Amino acid sequence: MTQAAEQMSAKVSPYLALLDELHQEIPAMSRSVNTGVWGGNDSDGEPTYLDDQGKVISSKSLSTKAKELLADYKMVQYDMCVGKNYLMDMGFMDVPQK
Repeated sequence: MTQAAEQMSAKVSPYLALLDELHQEIPAMSRSVNTGVWGGNDSDGEPTYLDDQGKVISSKSLSTKAKELLADYKMVQYDMCVGKNYLMDMGFMDVPQK
């Protein structure tokens, strides 16, 4: 989404900017519902992270920036799913008008 916005010189919401920045650090991630089926995180239930070549990235080898962005992303997801939607009320999902 942010790539399309960049091509059109359009603005993005802070939420989409966070997702884009996270994607730059961790191109793909997945949490296996069956824990232990995909990616090498057999029984710990941890997400599987992939680099831009599709290779599994160990959570221990993530950069400090990637870990910080993941922590931010988790807080945003918590607020959206079970929290009180503070970010929505603050306009975090809104595209700036100017």
